[in-house]
Amino acid sequence: MAIKVVTPEEMSGIDRKTIEDFGIPSFTLMESAGRSVYSFIRSLFEDDLKFLNVAVVVGKGNNGGDGLVVARYLMDKVSNVDIFLLSEAAAFKGDARKNFELVEKMGINLVEVDVLPSLEEYDLIVDAIFGTGFRGQPDDRLLKCFEKINLSGTLVISVDIPSGVSGETGEVIKGAVVADYTITMGTVKRGHLLYPGKAFTGELYIADIGIPESFYQEIDVLVPEVDDIKALLPVRIGNEHKGNMGRVLVVAGATGFTGAASLASQAAIVSGAGLVYLAIPEDLNSIMEVKLTEVITLPYTTLDNFEKILNLYDFDVVAFGPGLGRTSETVEKLRLILDRFKGPLVIDADGIWALSNLKETKFKVPVILTPHPGEAAFLLKKSPADIDKNRIEDAALISDSYNATVVLKGAPTIIKIKNGNTYINPTGNPGMASGGVGDVLTGMIAGFIAQGISPEDSALISPYIHGFVADLLLEEESEESIVATKILENIGKGLNILREE
Repeated sequence: MAIKVVTPEEMSGIDRKTIEDFGIPSFTLMESAGRSVYSFIRSLFEDDLKFLNVAVVVGKGNNGGDGLVVARYLMDKVSNVDIFLLSEAAAFKGDARKNFELVEKMGINLVEVDVLPSLEEYDLIVDAIFGTGFRGQPDDRLLKCFEKINLSGTLVISVDIPSGVSGETGEVIKGAVVADYTITMGTVKRGHLLYPGKAFTGELYIADIGIPESFYQEIDVLVPEVDDIKALLPVRIGNEHKGNMGRVLVVAGATGFTGAASLASQAAIVSGAGLVYLAIPEDLNSIMEVKLTEVITLPYTTLDNFEKILNLYDFDVVAFGPGLGRTSETVEKLRLILDRFKGPLVIDADGIWALSNLKETKFKVPVILTPHPGEAAFLLKKSPADIDKNRIEDAALISDSYNATVVLKGAPTIIKIKNGNTYINPTGNPGMASGGVGDVLTGMIAGFIAQGISPEDSALISPYIHGFVADLLLEEESEESIVATKILENIGKGLNILREE
């Protein structure tokens, strides 16, 4: 089942609801949180737990209170545990104060510090300084503390989120703790998945602290899991033929950009489409007939010739845009497709630019837009950098503006289903930052639609499979050597492995 992803504000509301409606005291939630982190530590070290020298670094808030609970559970189970207080004792309030008094009575070593000492002698550091509600920027004193943790060379486990990372945006303004593991409470926070926060999070684990599952029901941002993807994959029963596995028209390619056309059309074929046609300018047709074996080329010379292609053939889905060029002719081709073709449409790359040149377009047919931030900037009239900082919100803004499903490519890719949920794609790696990779994704989406998968489901499964294949390649490749053709060649392998998992 897809994992719910919350903002700190949403999580606070769910906590309050748990306390007020379900009757679980806030102190019990803090106890469950700290015990969950302890349980993870115990499972991580197993028989070596008793030899550990542990530093628990705490702030004055509830995150610090969680850390104090961790220290309590560790007290008799490890060789030594020291608690470093980054606030004076009087600053602890509420549930955190109760736990402070407990560890004080238990005789655990409490060290009040302005700046942390060297932590190299410790085997484990528990970061419980700030929780997901952290905002603003840490002062110089705290930055020095973060630096001491990060330079220690010691294993770091962060409670809920690495201190200094925004739980809402993943933003790190000046510095943050770099965790090896993060144990988050209840469910995932946006800051764990959005960069740069994701790079600070390490391996992420979710702790069940007793919040009823139904309390997350209204959350509409999710992370798909492998079972969600498997359930949507096409299934063949044995009597299929090319005629009933769907027909894709790819409109792509211009002088110097035949690779985009080749990658998109081949990706549609290897994703399972029965027949794939490539509409290509006639002067490039001889090149494409050499490059492509399974794809049928449909050469054209003029817009009238192009229009005849749309009228002559019966396509199930059209993929429009890769390598077409940002010209008035591209705009006119898109206008013709919108006028003549009433089926699902995937618009990418130069097609996004063309769309931005059409006035007041609100789609009445199923459309998937697949921009990266630079292309999304044409639609939103804002900078790619600003879009990258607001990926979830801007994907929704494009979706609502055009009545379309949006696949906002990048790290991470955001999928906003038209009138539905938003998904944060969990697969992929920096090796995908090379030319042509997005063209493969466009072809995959069209290929799955052709087989009868809904446009919305195709938009969800394709980025997952696309990134999953790139992750598989890392087993034998470096990030630098992952290129679009290798992803294309391994789509089938990725599908087989996904079905087996």
